[in-house]
Amino acid sequence: MCSILKYPGSDYVCHGVEEWGARYGVKVTSIYADPVSPDYTSLVLQIVATGADAVQLMYVDDQGAQILNAVQQQDAGGKTKWTGSGALYTAPFMKAISAPYWNSRLWINTEQAPLDSPGKDNQNWRAVMDAYAPNVVKDVFSQMGYVTARIAEQAMMSIKNPDDINRNTVTAAIQNMAPYDTDIFCAPWYWGGADAAIHQGNHVTSVFGYENGEFKQIEGCHADADPGLVPIVALENKLGINQKFNAEYDAGK
Repeated sequence: MCSILKYPGSDYVCHGVEEWGARYGVKVTSIYADPVSPDYTSLVLQIVATGADAVQLMYVDDQGAQILNAVQQQDAGGKTKWTGSGALYTAPFMKAISAPYWNSRLWINTEQAPLDSPGKDNQNWRAVMDAYAPNVVKDVFSQMGYVTARIAEQAMMSIKNPDDINRNTVTAAIQNMAPYDTDIFCAPWYWGGADAAIHQGNHVTSVFGYENGEFKQIEGCHADADPGLVPIVALENKLGINQKFNAEYDAGK
């Protein structure tokens, strides 16, 4: 099951889970919550009543915490497998739910390194946040923003004459730059050239489990089983990148 707030475009998110289910013979239904006045207790009861084996919660951290606290109130933590996206991977979320209750009952996936990873880029991201945004929550979105800035900076620095830096030249530099390696992502980020008809430069994932108030990585970087990645994998094979993960993807089709 997939659950998300109902807003324009949110059906696209759960539709991806439904496509995965159709590909692998798993029945997937979607439940949408009212974004104006969500009733999380009713949502939880509705989810549990379906008898689903697992549910993917597509909510940000404060919403996810309210949902899981409602789950605990109904003592429904063991009635299905509760999972979420990397949006739940924040310190406020981890503190907002009950550690003993949710131990080994909650899992998330994310394409980014652990927030406390000792990697050089990840530590630089943390240092930048501490220096310039000490009151901003460190999360996967912030990690991605950091990498985005590094990619844009590298692209602009490749343009030798500063007077030539404009939207068109920077766009071309990003489209044609070599794959960008960072310890924050499982695999190099790339665009694929100016003529690339499709793009998804970050799709290798990992799994974290909740234990004693923290998320701990329990499954390292591996290929995403998304059936929509077929043309992406074909492009990467053509470019000769991500071959290890794409071999995993092809083997699982």
